[in-house]
Amino acid sequence: MIEERAILAALERIARMQDSIRSGMDICRDTGLVFLRVYYEQLPPNVARRLTELHAEDMAEIPRATSTEGTAQDRQRLGEKLASDAATAQVMRAMNVYRARLGYGPQEGGDGAEAAGGDM
Repeated sequence: MIEERAILAALERIARMQDSIRSGMDICRDTGLVFLRVYYEQLPPNVARRLTELHAEDMAEIPRATSTEGTAQDRQRLGEKLASDAATAQVMRAMNVYRARLGYGPQEGGDGAEAAGGDM
């Protein structure tokens, strides 16, 4: 039960960072990328693997892209991939699976509709 709460917390934080990345503000995108990676690394490997829209290679690229070596285009490219509609929907579905396991109601999607469940 505690592990499932920790997984849900990490997924919720990832979703918040995806929203931040999608905000369109460079500083929000850059900060969102850094923390998205931090929260992704808190997920157990079996959960992270199922988030197929969040590629481990892209996560590994975040430190370089957000350093002085990275460019705005690098950060933009990563943001577009890691906070894409598909990636955001996948995280929302995973959140709802863990919310259901813990007896919570579903989180609503960005358009106000209940997000679809998944098989996490």
